[in-house]
Amino acid sequence: MFTNSTSKTNRSVAVVEEAKLAREKRAREKKRTDAAILIQSFVRRCLCVKHLRAENQREFDEVFGQYAYSSELPPTITAEDAFSHLRQFFFLFNGRDDQERFRNVCCYLIRSISCEKPQYSFMSILQKTEFVSTWRRQVLLILQLCVRYLRLLNPENVADGKDLVLYSQVIIMLTHASQWKAVKIPSEVVQKVMNGLTFKWLQELVKFGLYQTIHELLIRGMARSKPSFTNTTLFPLLTLTVRPMVQAAFPSEIDLQKTVIKLYTVPGLLLHVASICPEFIETLKKQNLLKSWNSLLTTDKAWLMLRQELTTANATLSMTANLLYAFWLDRREDDSEVEVLHAVSTIIFLLDRCREITASHQSAASKWHPILGWSSDRPDPSYQDSMGFVQQQLEIVYMKDFVRIVFGRSLERKGENAIVVKKNGAVGNSKALAMLHKLGLSVAKNPSRLQLGEGEVSRLAIVCAMYQTAINCLSRLNLNILTGLCAEGALPATLWRIIKDIGVSQFTELLKSNPSTFTTEFQLLGLFCNLTAHLITIMDDLELYEEQKIFTVTDLSDMSKFLNDLTFRIIWYEYMPAAQLKTDALFTSVHRLLQLLYQRNARRRFAPDEHWIMKEAKGSSFFSELKDKHVNAQQLLIYAPQCIPHHDRVKLFRQWIKEDRAVMQETAAKSPILITVQRRRIVEDGYQYISRLTPEELKGTVRVRFVNAEGVQEAGIDQDGVFKEFLEETLKSVFDPNLQLFKATADNRLYPSPNSSMQDNHIQLFNFVGRVLGKALYEGIVVDVPLANFFLSQVLGFHTTGSAYSYFDELPSFDLDLYKQLSNLKRYPGDVADFSLTFASDSECFGQVTENDLVPGGRYMEVTEENKILYIHLMAHWRMHGQIKQQINAFIQGFYTVVKHEWVSMFSSPELQKLISGSEKIDLHDLRKNTHYYGGFHSGHRVIGWLWDVLENDFNEEEKGLFLKFVTSCSKAPVLGFQYLEPPFSIRLVEVGEDQDSGDTLGSVIRGFFTVGNKKAASVGRLPTASTCFNLLKLPSYPKKSVLREKLKYAIKSNSGFELS
Repeated sequence: MFTNSTSKTNRSVAVVEEAKLAREKRAREKKRTDAAILIQSFVRRCLCVKHLRAENQREFDEVFGQYAYSSELPPTITAEDAFSHLRQFFFLFNGRDDQERFRNVCCYLIRSISCEKPQYSFMSILQKTEFVSTWRRQVLLILQLCVRYLRLLNPENVADGKDLVLYSQVIIMLTHASQWKAVKIPSEVVQKVMNGLTFKWLQELVKFGLYQTIHELLIRGMARSKPSFTNTTLFPLLTLTVRPMVQAAFPSEIDLQKTVIKLYTVPGLLLHVASICPEFIETLKKQNLLKSWNSLLTTDKAWLMLRQELTTANATLSMTANLLYAFWLDRREDDSEVEVLHAVSTIIFLLDRCREITASHQSAASKWHPILGWSSDRPDPSYQDSMGFVQQQLEIVYMKDFVRIVFGRSLERKGENAIVVKKNGAVGNSKALAMLHKLGLSVAKNPSRLQLGEGEVSRLAIVCAMYQTAINCLSRLNLNILTGLCAEGALPATLWRIIKDIGVSQFTELLKSNPSTFTTEFQLLGLFCNLTAHLITIMDDLELYEEQKIFTVTDLSDMSKFLNDLTFRIIWYEYMPAAQLKTDALFTSVHRLLQLLYQRNARRRFAPDEHWIMKEAKGSSFFSELKDKHVNAQQLLIYAPQCIPHHDRVKLFRQWIKEDRAVMQETAAKSPILITVQRRRIVEDGYQYISRLTPEELKGTVRVRFVNAEGVQEAGIDQDGVFKEFLEETLKSVFDPNLQLFKATADNRLYPSPNSSMQDNHIQLFNFVGRVLGKALYEGIVVDVPLANFFLSQVLGFHTTGSAYSYFDELPSFDLDLYKQLSNLKRYPGDVADFSLTFASDSECFGQVTENDLVPGGRYMEVTEENKILYIHLMAHWRMHGQIKQQINAFIQGFYTVVKHEWVSMFSSPELQKLISGSEKIDLHDLRKNTHYYGGFHSGHRVIGWLWDVLENDFNEEEKGLFLKFVTSCSKAPVLGFQYLEPPFSIRLVEVGEDQDSGDTLGSVIRGFFTVGNKKAASVGRLPTASTCFNLLKLPSYPKKSVLREKLKYAIKSNSGFELS
């Protein structure tokens, strides 16, 4: 019973399952059927559309195929038929497949619109009320398709160039109702309707991205090394560009500003327009578009927009260049000063923006930029190739006429002592006042006295700010800018008169209230310093001292006094934080010009010594400040040491060495270092020992033991005297030009020889020489080594201070004849190309002539009028540094092993020479006061009295120098006086010949003290002798003053020393 029930249940489940499967099968079949029907329907539709499209294309080609580039046939199809065919064409339009047919449509439209018969003019559809709505949409679609196809073009391609002209012309004709020849305008109302229609279309095109398309086309055609546009392709594109602007078809002024910004970021845009389509520039000027474009960019809102839109340095540079060029192209005599100030202020803003962008993108991977120099801005290949055109536009900034325009009449007042506000000029009107107030400036209340921040001084300060910003931003153009502004010297001379009248106090008062020097007022001073530093660098002595065309010698003196006073006040009264001094652009410019004037004065004076000294930096007051480690005293030593008396600086130098020696004595070994030197190999042995010593050992006590020619050690103990002799003899040998390590100038000044390589290890030898001379300076040993001024300048590191050092200025200290030749070349009235010079210099070594390039590939680069100044400076650089750079660097490295750079950096080149070789002036009173007597001599001795009397009254200055050199081996006195001579100056009585002299004995002292002589001592044949290593004069007790005078003169002029007795 139970079994039957179970089987029935199983059968029921099976039946249900079969029914379910059957339903699912039917559903799948239905889906397949539906899908097949859908596919078939789609295929039939596609086939139908394809057939319909083919039919339409066949009909279209029959109707419009005749209209092509080469065909000049007038339209043969009525406007209504064309309209109908175009409706069908655009209904099935495919942008990729139908581009050629669209070209034919455009060709037809050009001929149709130009046709004067209404039935053939496509624009006559406007008069058919039933078609107007559809026709308007159709025209707008045609316009949008033209814009879309324009976006795909590349002007470099010839075929694309034809399309560019075609599409541009269609847009121009469709949006210009006056070109619809067949459409008669019966009334002004209809004309307004037509103009309104074209205006609407232009608005739609602007929204559709017309200017984005134009910008992309211009970038493709102009952002390259050579523009790919021609007059034929560029003119219609430019016409298309200005059409919406003339019609004011922009939704808002903001959109127009963005459009102008887009256009101005095209590199070299207006330069190319002026060269390719010069007639279009006249159109822009006639429509007043250049001025209106620039005016759109000079508002506060525009500056905010510029900050947002300009994100790369290249785009910002292009923007600046086009704005500048637009201002230049549309310059007019009646331009108000307000317009000039607006343009100048906007250029300042853009250049500052460029600096901001490059600063924000700083990274280790800097790249070379043709205008900015080393820049870490994001690379933009589309701009890089076209930066040459941008540079051409930017070069306008230093053209003579542009400078005259922006500075106004100020340059015409070159002979006046002051500038006052013009009574009837533009600065007096309300707009000009508003402009000055906007910049935080005002008009002078007292026109008889110049004031910072007031009157025309403020106007000049704004223009100066533009040039300062350009100099700092456009690093590859700064020399050209400086040279252009210095032309004829009118601007620097004018600025100096203004600044001189303003005075130091006004600048320091402004700094008191605000230590930031980025304010506009300071740019007047900054530009003056940069211009004058450039002038001083390129002017030779004839121009500066004799001709005095730009500045008089009195001007130079007043200028240096002004700058010295300003620099001192900034540092001493801490108007700027110490950290700011290194980076502040204004202080750097002021300090650079001050150093140039100080170095020029050190070489050829135009101001007395006391001219530079500041009373606050004299004596105890300065030393107390320095002892307390006040920042102002420390910074003064770094930036303006000339404000401190030279005597005080030398004292400080010796004090620093004394302190350093004390530290060394605490840390170094107590026992002195002993070196053995053969007299006949004094340089070789000295080099072997001295070069191995560490700086600490070299600063310590070094004793020398000489070995004579027979190989026997010389008797005696070195108590500094033998070491002094070693230094003197070593320096005498290494500086001997016959050794070929050093050469002598025409005035017997020494410098490293370019042919020093004939000596083995010559670079190491220069390091050794630097060590020896540094040791002599460290020990206070005065040596008679006259070094060339240019060499000392490089030892002090002046050549590393960039534009603050000029090799051409120093050239007279190297080769006066070469200096005269280059000066004559500079002034040559004809064309220097006549001389067939190249940027190369010949050098001769052992009869072999070598040609050295002054620049890469210089031997193939001709010297012209444009580059002759560069040639002159490069030639001076090569002769005084380039060819001996390794030797100089090795010498400097050795010299500063012993003497710290900061110890000597407070001296000028002549002052360092004086520190090394002593003072020219010999003070006999000082020498007498610091003389020690031995062997029976004393200050009241008769012979000693005769000696000083002979020196005082019978010897001239040259003979006094010979006497000093006879005793000390140096003809000059220590800078601080003879109390600092080491060892002290001494005179000893001698009774016997040099070979029998055994020094002081009790008998000799008693006899000498009481002037008791003997026949030998009184012998008139005995000559004075000297031990230069001990600064000791060995003087017989002569019976007469005349004998002493005769013997002494004979001895010093015969250079007897040890040898002659």
